[in-house]
Amino acid sequence: MDGDLFTVFSGAPENLLPPPGTADPASRYVLSGWHGNWREAKEAVAEARTALQIARRTAQTELLHYSDLGLDLLLLSVSKEPEARALLHSLLNPLLDYDAKTRGELVHTLETYLDSNHNAKRTAALLHAHYNTIIYRIQKIESLLDRSLDDSRTALQLAVALKLRPYLKS
Repeated sequence: MDGDLFTVFSGAPENLLPPPGTADPASRYVLSGWHGNWREAKEAVAEARTALQIARRTAQTELLHYSDLGLDLLLLSVSKEPEARALLHSLLNPLLDYDAKTRGELVHTLETYLDSNHNAKRTAALLHAHYNTIIYRIQKIESLLDRSLDDSRTALQLAVALKLRPYLKS
């Protein structure tokens, strides 16, 4: 991680950040967990490096605390397993192929729909699309996958596959 800057400080971490709108868009700001003495400095740096790796993969631009990474730490770890790539491909390839062939928005729609707690109206608002367009896309997604998004197991598998994507990109 050449060019990374690590610092030790006490006080409010927000005081280290540049004023809003002035930071370099390529910059990432991360914090390790709290460590009470210098003997734990190596662990703090390791946590900061892990948080930085996650921030880069997920394009996180706001301050990222190691202690808030729960699911991301799991995804980073699991992403090293061949089963992670197999899961992603088996679930998302039909949608990725369709989007590539048609310049479609099915993957983005699915991600927004799942993040919106299966609320098509909210998905439409977030994507600046007509409600009927979102309903059509959801039906197309279900058709291509031969699965119902109302099935909680399907929805969870798709959500995990979508969250894994940034970790599997080279």
